[in-house]
Amino acid sequence: MQNNVVMTPCRLRPLSPHQVVQLQDALLASADLPLVFALTILDGGHVALAHSPAILGMEESGRALDSMTPNRYWENWTQENPLAIA
Repeated sequence: MQNNVVMTPCRLRPLSPHQVVQLQDALLASADLPLVFALTILDGGHVALAHSPAILGMEESGRALDSMTPNRYWENWTQENPLAIA
């Protein structure tokens, strides 16, 4: 039996500049948590155990940075709200 599920991308509603900053802060905080955890494990001398959370933190950091460049949310918001920046 084959399951043919088609995922359509969802579109975020336009975000204000303040909301964009909040979103970016949340993404970076999400990346920071596993990195801090990995450092705590390393401080305890457990190098092998720190490997997975360190990789997860780097992946999350990459996603956070990728979401900021180019700043699609700001571009979409300014295109849909041209009077807001006038």
